[in-house]
Amino acid sequence: MHYDTIYCMNCKVCNGEHIVRNGQREGKQCFLCKSCGHQFTNATKRDTTIETLLAVALHNQGFSTREIARKLCFDHTTIHRRLKNNSLTQNEILDKLRNVDHLECGCGQHRIALAEILS
Repeated sequence: MHYDTIYCMNCKVCNGEHIVRNGQREGKQCFLCKSCGHQFTNATKRDTTIETLLAVALHNQGFSTREIARKLCFDHTTIHRRLKNNSLTQNEILDKLRNVDHLECGCGQHRIALAEILS
């Protein structure tokens, strides 16, 4: 399936992956599952799998942890920790990232186009 944005989370009702932002409630970002229509807030810790895979892919391309941190809007120590705990090969990482077009950055202020970063 092809989606414009991945928010690194699944719907709690249908486990769908097509999640979009849907306003705010009590200062928290609301999300809407396009598959089943369920609205929810991301009150739990977010899944960082895609960010970790992207960080490892960039590191394998020769980027330093500080360069990756600037690109993804994360602290360099977070990037270092994620790289240290990874055991996937570059091909496995690129296979997992193949269907992802955009990624929310660490600060949540903008989207990152993966095609531009990985090319």
